Amino acid sequence: MNPLDQLHDIVAAGDVGWWPLAWGWWVLICLCVVGLCLIIRSCFRAYARARPRRLVLAELQRPHESLSAINSTVKRGLRMAQVPLEINQLHGKDWIDFLVNTGPNGNSNNFQTQLRAFSDRLYQSNNEESVRRYQALMQQWAAQTRWLYKGGADV
Repeated sequence: MNPLDQLHDIVAAGDVGWWPLAWGWWVLICLCVVGLCLIIRSCFRAYARARPRRLVLAELQRPHESLSAINSTVKRGLRMAQVPLEINQLHGKDWIDFLVNTGPNGNSNNFQTQLRAFSDRLYQSNNEESVRRYQALMQQWAAQTRWLYKGGADV
């Protein structure tokens, strides 16, 4: 008898399935889930920190009667943002200096000149045009400043 007749055909192995996954895939999936959770959490936190700014900008869209009413709106937003200064005690030159130093255009002479001109008329009777221009100036300041985020300037 021939010994080769006793041999059987080679049986090919079946395809390798996806399950169960190797431990490396589980680590990768866990890292992706944790990363996604961290991204979602940071988005929610950024949205919550920007709430005072959104409220101030919405309030500045409404018509105001005077320049001091606009200042009150901005100060209220700064208090909501937990600015580490006594905002209510700032007035006159100190308030203008705060706006100039913290605003995005703080070093801009035009921004500083406009603010100083409005500070001279703060407690006088104002016409509608000057209130509208001051309101636009404060909208620009509020839209570009970092102080209207919760936590103040360190954000």
